[in-house]
Amino acid sequence: MNARKKFEILVDRALDDAAPGVDVTAGVMAALASRRRKDAFLSEKPMMWVAAISSAVAIPAAMAAVFIYYSWTGPMTELLDSISWVTQ
Repeated sequence: MNARKKFEILVDRALDDAAPGVDVTAGVMAALASRRRKDAFLSEKPMMWVAAISSAVAIPAAMAAVFIYYSWTGPMTELLDSISWVTQ
């Protein structure tokens, strides 16, 4: 008997299995609702604070990088234009 046949037998047994007589939905829903309320506090999410701070630092750094790039490309372009006769 191969693994697929064993799996199909287990699937058939699981489909024939009856639902439990105890209703646990109310307890599960209450546990999920309390977990949602507990996760709502921002002070309990330190990784979110790290991400917010790093993005706040990244925005000015990106702006400075763009400014530096544009201020350096002008002189570099002039330098490359002046020696472009070498590559021709």
